[in-house]
Amino acid sequence: MTSAPIGSRVLLTGAAGPLGRRLLSVLAGAPEVREVIAVDSADLTTVRAAWNADGPALRTVRGRLASLDLTEVVAGVDQVIHLASGTGAELDGTGVSGVDVPGTRALLAALGPVDSMVVLSSATVYGAWPQNPVPLTERAAVRPNPGLEFANEKAEVERLTLNWAAVAAFDPAVAILRPTLTLSAESLDWMERSAWGVVGLRAGSDVPPAQFLHLDDLASAIELARSLRLDGSFNVAPDGWIPPDDLVGLRGAGPRFPLPPPVAARLASLSYRMSLSSTPSGAVPYTMYSWVVANDRLRAAGWTPESTNEETFVAGTRAGPWATLNARRRQELGLAVAVFGVIGLVVAVVMALRRWLR
Repeated sequence: MTSAPIGSRVLLTGAAGPLGRRLLSVLAGAPEVREVIAVDSADLTTVRAAWNADGPALRTVRGRLASLDLTEVVAGVDQVIHLASGTGAELDGTGVSGVDVPGTRALLAALGPVDSMVVLSSATVYGAWPQNPVPLTERAAVRPNPGLEFANEKAEVERLTLNWAAVAAFDPAVAILRPTLTLSAESLDWMERSAWGVVGLRAGSDVPPAQFLHLDDLASAIELARSLRLDGSFNVAPDGWIPPDDLVGLRGAGPRFPLPPPVAARLASLSYRMSLSSTPSGAVPYTMYSWVVANDRLRAAGWTPESTNEETFVAGTRAGPWATLNARRRQELGLAVAVFGVIGLVVAVVMALRRWLR
């Protein structure tokens, strides 16, 4: 483990999102950074307007990685922070939408002899399975649930990156970071509409333990990995986790209807297609089984989370999630959940009858 070289040119993909903006703010004050190349398919005008003129030089490039001529973009780059931002749904609260697998392939093919690379993955790559140990360490196998496209694409980004590093003529340090669910004040709407929110349907009768990482802490973990040239896979999560009973207490007394997993998956798919939920049906197992992770390896490298699980949950959800909603909103949400609950029970009965008739 060595520090980043003086005068580094840093390439940051996914620079326009909440996480990218935090990283740009950190890079603007990094004394060893000479230039930052910020890439995103979204408009980067506000990014440039907010840049610290006294810091490193900033170059912005707008476009999708798979569509850009990357030869000039990556020329002379020493370090890469790849958030792999794509199109599609945001699943983990980081504000990074989708996963750009084609863009990852294009970027890796274009890169020259870089010094180091940090890749944003996800703890969902471990999968949510009934026999998962609590917590999962980096030694656990990567086996995402087949139905969750997001997790499988993150695993593919990891595989492509590791294969690239294994055959590279140079010897780059490659850090793969696997954060758990990530929240901040910017994710209030996302969390409210997610499968991990306060009001909604629940697959099965048990509530697994949960972790909530603050977006600021994720940004500091990425910067630590870049500045110290960390190598290997690292889980990113606060210390410990929230036990099921405590999680129920934090969520408040909003209505939650336990349903058979197949029914919950069908309803989750319907809600997602109707834009009533931010979570696809493939995430249902992640609400049923534990996938909490240990952060010992990253802590040993010098990272310290500033926010606890509980503090992050409070910061990333609306204050007084159920009790503080006005009467009309509570009525609307309660009615919506009740309707889905009734529909779910009907579907469950129909499925049971079909099995009996067979």
